[in-house]
Amino acid sequence: MSTRESELRDRLSRLQQMDMALMNRIMVERDRIWRKQMELMSLRQQLAAMAPIMPFAALGALALGGRSEARRVLLLDRIQRLEREIARERELLRQLEEQRSRLAEAIQMLTEEITRVRISAEEQRRREYIQWLYQELRAAIAAKDEARIRWIMQQLRALGAL
Repeated sequence: MSTRESELRDRLSRLQQMDMALMNRIMVERDRIWRKQMELMSLRQQLAAMAPIMPFAALGALALGGRSEARRVLLLDRIQRLEREIARERELLRQLEEQRSRLAEAIQMLTEEITRVRISAEEQRRREYIQWLYQELRAAIAAKDEARIRWIMQQLRALGAL
């Protein structure tokens, strides 16, 4: 493995680690949003359960000292806060997913670069081997070594150099 390929692989490894950490963060954010959505749904159900008695709330508020209306106001306030938090967290999640998408593109480009470097290195080794075989062929011809000449010719044919 060449130095360049080694450097690229190290960089790829770091990017993959970053991708894994980002994926974990996205999962946590999705879970957080889901939990808040469940809480929001529960609060809305509680609020809806109070709705049939709302026309009578004014009379009941007087009798109960305003507890029912205060609970309704608290529920509405919590619902609004949750909606804002969910909206913020969805935006954060969108940004994290965009970041992961860019990271995936970088990983893909780096993987392609590693492949190009590897192919280039293999091609260079092939060319060097062919050159060495030709030098050996010249030496074998000079020495009139028939067996060695046949073996070298076979190797050159196998490499497509003849």
